[in-house]
Amino acid sequence: IITKSEMKVIKDKWLIEKHLYEDYKVNYLYIKYILIVLFTILTLIIYRYFIIKKVNNKLIEQSKELSNIQKELRLSALTDYMTKLYNRRYFSEISIHILDLAKRDKTNLSVIMIDIDYFKKVNDTYGHKFGDTILINLSNILQNLTRKSDIVCRWGGEEFMIILPKTDEEGTFNIAEKIRLEVENLILKYEDNSDVRFTISIGMSQVDIQNDMDIEASINRADEALYKAKESGRNKVWIKKIG
Repeated sequence: IITKSEMKVIKDKWLIEKHLYEDYKVNYLYIKYILIVLFTILTLIIYRYFIIKKVNNKLIEQSKELSNIQKELRLSALTDYMTKLYNRRYFSEISIHILDLAKRDKTNLSVIMIDIDYFKKVNDTYGHKFGDTILINLSNILQNLTRKSDIVCRWGGEEFMIILPKTDEEGTFNIAEKIRLEVENLILKYEDNSDVRFTISIGMSQVDIQNDMDIEASINRADEALYKAKESGRNKVWIKKIG
């Protein structure tokens, strides 16, 4: 038989355990809610991270595309659309820097001017489309037979210009003659399978590093030399001396 005092002890003990359980239950729920909140916050942070990363990658991609477009626009503004050579505008810009370097380092600098012989006759005989083929083939020869440091440009129409850094008169003549011979030996096929040949005349001059304030003086000398090459029968390299 359980006495009243023993019953009281048991009851008190039960009440204590009940209070402990209730306290533990409240704490457990509190922790559960905290974990849910933390998980939600962590999920949002991770989601935000991936969204930001995705946006940043998109911005980087768009920036690269914009940069490529700008480069293409810049390149198209400085190159001839058909021959892919530099145009006269680029030649004028870069020649200033090349001349400054030549003056600073006291090195040789030369220019070559090229003109296709009887090009109007070629266009009249074979048509402008085939005339474009000739221009493209000549451009390829010029690119293949010059150095990376040389600047080759389409000067206008059937005229081309080359600026050759660190090249003396003899070296310039050798390059010009190599180009002339390569063109002379080139055989193109017309649409009726007939062979077509063409020739070029070349004028060249060195830049007077001491006295020329710009590249124009040497271009004028090369132009005079080109006229002499044509006047003397074409398909020739003519040199215009300084002075």
